Amino acid sequence: MSILSEHTIQIKNEGITMMSVSHSAISPSIAICTISRVMLYNDQGEKFDYELARNQKPTAIAWHPFQPQLAIGWQNGTITIWSEETRTAKEESAVHKEEINLIQYNTNGSRMVSADISGLVVVWRGITPMSQYQKEGIMTICIFADLNNIIKAQNLFFFGGKSGLVCLADDSKHCSEVCKVVGSIKCLMIYEKYNSVIIITSGLLLVQFKISTSEKTQPDKKVKLSIAGEPESLQSVWIGQCLIAISSNENMIRMFQLEADENYVITLHEFQEMYPQDKILNDKITCVQYSKKSKNLVAGTKDGRLVFWKNFALTDESPVESEQWKALKIINHNKTINEIAIGKNSGVIAARSVDSVRIVQESLVHGKVQENVRVLQVEHNKILIYFKNDSQNQDKEKGPWSMFLWDSKFPIKSIDCTQQYLMIQSANKIEISEFTNNSQIIAKSQFDRKCVKAALFQEDIILFYEYKFEVTNFKGVQKYFVDFSESDGIIANYEFNNKTMVIWTHNNYFRLYDFSRREAQLQGFNCKFENDKGPLGTIKQCAVNCDGSNVAIIADNHGNQNDLFFVYNPENNNFQSFELPKYRKAMKIMWDYSDPRFFGVTTICTKIKTNSENDVEEEQADFRAQKFFTFFFNPQTGIKEQDCYVLEEKQEGVLSIRIPHINVIQKKEQSYRIQDILMNDFTGLERADEPTKRAVINFSYHLSCGNLDEAYKSVKAIQNPTVWEKMAQMSVKTKRLDVAEICIGNMRFARGAKAIRETKKEPEFEAQLAMVAIQLNMIQEAEKLYYQCKRYDLLNKLYQAQGQWEKALEIAEKHDRINLLSTYYKLAKQYEISKEWDKAIQYYEKSGNAQKEIPRMFYEADELQNLESYVLQKKDPILYKWWANHLESQESYDEAIKFYRDANDALGIVRVLLHQDNIRHAKETCNDKNDPAAHYFLAKYLEAKNIIPEAIQYYAKAQYFSEAIRLAKQANSISDVTAISLQAPKLIMIQSAIYFEQKKIIDKAVLLYMRGGQLQKALYLAQREKLTDYVKKINQEISLQKQETVDLTFTNTGSLKENPSQQKITNSQKEQQQPNQQKDKAPPPGSLQDLINKKQFEKVLETCDNQGLQITDDLVKQMLDGLDDKKKKEVQLLIAEKSKKIGNFEQASKMYIQMGERVKAMKALCKLGDVEKIIAFANNARMAEIYILAGNYLQTGDWHKTPELMKHIIQFYNKAKAFDHLANFFEACSSVEIDEYRDYEKACAALKEAIKYSDKSTNQQKTSQLQQKLKLISDFVQAKQKSPQEMLQIYYKLLNDGNIEYAVRQGDIFAELIEYYYAQGQFEKAYDEMQKMQKKSIVLNPYLDQELIQKVMNYMKQKVGGQQQQQQKQNKNNPYGKQQQPKDDDDFQEEDVIDDGI
Repeated sequence: MSILSEHTIQIKNEGITMMSVSHSAISPSIAICTISRVMLYNDQGEKFDYELARNQKPTAIAWHPFQPQLAIGWQNGTITIWSEETRTAKEESAVHKEEINLIQYNTNGSRMVSADISGLVVVWRGITPMSQYQKEGIMTICIFADLNNIIKAQNLFFFGGKSGLVCLADDSKHCSEVCKVVGSIKCLMIYEKYNSVIIITSGLLLVQFKISTSEKTQPDKKVKLSIAGEPESLQSVWIGQCLIAISSNENMIRMFQLEADENYVITLHEFQEMYPQDKILNDKITCVQYSKKSKNLVAGTKDGRLVFWKNFALTDESPVESEQWKALKIINHNKTINEIAIGKNSGVIAARSVDSVRIVQESLVHGKVQENVRVLQVEHNKILIYFKNDSQNQDKEKGPWSMFLWDSKFPIKSIDCTQQYLMIQSANKIEISEFTNNSQIIAKSQFDRKCVKAALFQEDIILFYEYKFEVTNFKGVQKYFVDFSESDGIIANYEFNNKTMVIWTHNNYFRLYDFSRREAQLQGFNCKFENDKGPLGTIKQCAVNCDGSNVAIIADNHGNQNDLFFVYNPENNNFQSFELPKYRKAMKIMWDYSDPRFFGVTTICTKIKTNSENDVEEEQADFRAQKFFTFFFNPQTGIKEQDCYVLEEKQEGVLSIRIPHINVIQKKEQSYRIQDILMNDFTGLERADEPTKRAVINFSYHLSCGNLDEAYKSVKAIQNPTVWEKMAQMSVKTKRLDVAEICIGNMRFARGAKAIRETKKEPEFEAQLAMVAIQLNMIQEAEKLYYQCKRYDLLNKLYQAQGQWEKALEIAEKHDRINLLSTYYKLAKQYEISKEWDKAIQYYEKSGNAQKEIPRMFYEADELQNLESYVLQKKDPILYKWWANHLESQESYDEAIKFYRDANDALGIVRVLLHQDNIRHAKETCNDKNDPAAHYFLAKYLEAKNIIPEAIQYYAKAQYFSEAIRLAKQANSISDVTAISLQAPKLIMIQSAIYFEQKKIIDKAVLLYMRGGQLQKALYLAQREKLTDYVKKINQEISLQKQETVDLTFTNTGSLKENPSQQKITNSQKEQQQPNQQKDKAPPPGSLQDLINKKQFEKVLETCDNQGLQITDDLVKQMLDGLDDKKKKEVQLLIAEKSKKIGNFEQASKMYIQMGERVKAMKALCKLGDVEKIIAFANNARMAEIYILAGNYLQTGDWHKTPELMKHIIQFYNKAKAFDHLANFFEACSSVEIDEYRDYEKACAALKEAIKYSDKSTNQQKTSQLQQKLKLISDFVQAKQKSPQEMLQIYYKLLNDGNIEYAVRQGDIFAELIEYYYAQGQFEKAYDEMQKMQKKSIVLNPYLDQELIQKVMNYMKQKVGGQQQQQQKQNKNNPYGKQQQPKDDDDFQEEDVIDDGI
């Protein structure tokens, strides 16, 4: 909330060359230079009665950072120091002899640097020169390195100029060159966060250096900036901690984020919507400056516009994206703006054109609310005044307040008012006016006074300066004053409430003063904002409650996102803090004017954007809005949140709190108004009396503190149901469901009481509260509660009940996907009701109910044409069937059959055809589709038509065997009964067998009894009827079932278990599995148990071998039980040998392990072939021999395709130090690479590994063989990289080598030669090489492409054909000559790929 005021300084007959704004916080001065003088103006554009004139041109000016002192450089080299306080000047002309082009102060004003056009740079203390440096070229820019961690940092400075030279110097005659760049130096800036200096050149090179006095300065970063426009007109300003804004005569400002290494732009296009009539986009930015005080970025343009952007980043943070800049306003100056200057402490902006200066000041919107009068500043010199109307004179249109606009003669700096008086502070004046009884205002008094701030209390004026405040009467006569020491710091601001004032300083001190007496009395002592652990932050604002008992404080917590605010209680001398919700930052704090417990905090959102799609908080519409939180404070219970209000976009902020209203400042068009917002607790109670309002606020207070008894006492006498409803709503906000139950009971709200009982079924407390909130019409509160407990299903239902389908869909799609389809379905129903067919179709399809619901929808709405179009469009078989059913019901049989065919519905087709008595086509359809339902329908039809044989046939095809057999029995068709029964389930077989038995057709009865599983019945009938063949077959079946076989498998523990499918086991197996049963009875002679008892172990093993029984762990345990060590080893050896013999290698390995024979155990495992057990055993055994055995066995597997096996092989050989084996293994790897993949490069790598391990062994002969093999392969691989002539020589040399086949396949060499000749078009040579391959019995296909072979052979056919014709001519001439026979060496053995024509 700010207002811009403007003043223009016009200079006639002279051109303005430069200007500067002083850094004074109170009424800064503006120095304006022309060709021969320096004129001084105040911030209202009024010229002072003095100026500095010379016969020389002023060429450089700079204000002292603190003192009202101006340094001026002249064309002849003279330096002038002008003091505004004493109006005296000091000059020095002996140092510089050329035109001064640069003057720069350090931050504390103790040093000044000047430079002239000859390259002389001078360091000054006051008007005394301290050191001089002569450099080549003109030095145009200088900046001091004000860093605390560098010794004498305030005396270090960088300077640079048009030559591209940058130097680092101090005031002790030390100067060193930092760097030399191409182009001129356009910008020098200090990057304080990283103790670095930033250089930007006219060549658009950005260089970053680390500042150090002990080490040589080296560039940390060099970046070429991508900037259009005019680099020579480039200007830059530093914003926040790490942002550079650069303009170069474009319609945009480029922002470079150094820390994030990102960039973005803000453009004039953002103002186009605000000023649609202006041609803003064609304008160019000529200059730019940034006001740290007001956080405004100000740009001047070629067409004379002064453009303002507001920085909305937190505190001193640099905006990271363009969304953090807001376009504020454009001020038209109508002439090209050449320069912008900003006062450091005042924020005064001065924009210079050729002959005028526009002064712009930004001031906050000031306002004050009293009981019967309100004032609000709406423009820089206008105030909106509200007078309260009498209750009898209230107009319905005007409401309770009358207002009028009042103009001030002077630009307003601040305002204040009481019930009777209005005070206006301008730059140099204090003006007092009086409110009359008839709502008028008259001037009371005025006096001249220049101060920082002013306040009004009763009939006293309080004037604030940097280190004191004074109290005067309305004529400016001082009554008394109060000093602040330098340790206390400069007074930052004040807040009044009733008769108490709090003042805080820039050094984090604050004081409380009581103004109820003749003179202000200090309450307590000068308090510093810190606790036992140290400082709590930097004070931004303080507010005192109405009785002066507590102070609320907003502090800057150094950029923390989760912000805190504090309440200080002087009586206890302690600070209590409250953490605001996530991404909320406090901006303003205030107390109520009458209740000392109640206060509020205005907050803004600090989150810029999110990358998370599931950020629930951001999905709420009010997440980024300004919010006003209200609280209660009690020293015993602390800070308790009471309510939260979301401010609308046009509500700029909260001005004050006066229960039951919150007064907000609302922006209306280009002005402001005061708007009253009724507190939520008082909705519906606008006309309630004061005792009721006081009872409501007391109830809210005690409820927030958790004191239920006191809360109930404060309202128990109230009978108004509306009041109880408000208190029920408070209970929901404070999450007191028990209190809400009492309040709803007093409301006599039966439905709400029922809702409370039903809510207790929900497990989440927030969900219970939300349901009660819904009954109390607190929909927004219910939404928040559902969000908090993540009950998105209930939130979805809430949105559906409200008709907010977009929100319901959003919740369902992101968080409640289990109810997503039902949400789609319900939304489709809504669109169906409103007859929005397209949307209804869309959501029925999404819900998965389109096939059923869309036909129903159109049918019920009598929209059959739309339905038909939809069916034809979708081509869905189910929809085709639905539409065919409809057509069938409408007796459109031909169309129905068409759609039944499209739906592939045989039953529908058959039904319609039979309805038309078209049996032939119905049979054809059944035979084509093979649909059981269609077969059954046709069978029923044929049965009704008494076409029994075909009916039986189609019943059987439909697998309705009972129906088919029924008809066959009725028709006495024995063959059909038999044939169908044999296809039917066993139950039907038995029924048919009984039928044949009754019919005395015994052979068929026996067959069906046998197939149905009734073997005894079938045997009885077959024996009785002497059916010998059947008797034999049945006996075989019975014997097979009676065979006593046992299926034994190993369990996880190695013991035996019986397959559950077996019903019986042999006696010997029973003895084996249950040896401990029936111990009192002797085992049968010759049984396993008997042999074990007799220690006849060899016979036990022979018996197992003869009977095919497995040697299980249980059997082994019985055999070894009770034996001594020697005998046990003998028996274990017997078991191991027998297990190996019968193939039980796992049992054999177990025995060998128990005997300690690990090598034999490994050999048994290798025969078992279990790779995992072999690897595990080798790792556990840790024996070289076993490692080698494991490695040897793993090589028998598919190791070249299984990297894990290869890894184990190498690992085992390494552990065994079996380097010969490793060498052989890697040699095998090389062979696999050649034979399988023809990859000679990988083969070389494998051979190198083989040689490495062979060197470690003692087999030197093997090493030399491997080296020779590697040389041959390397020659073959490297030949491809040689010239063609050298390559051919190497290939032929390799072919002539007798050992080549040991290393390189000759077929691969021939293939390279043939492919080379083929590529060169030398088909004869390629053909010759192919002949050589066949002479050496090398098959062509594995090495050569089929197409290549065919093309070579085709070429040779044509050539040989021509030679044969020539030979025939010669034979005619010599018919008796002998024909030459081909030599054996030239015979060519053709493969299948070669034709026989050669």
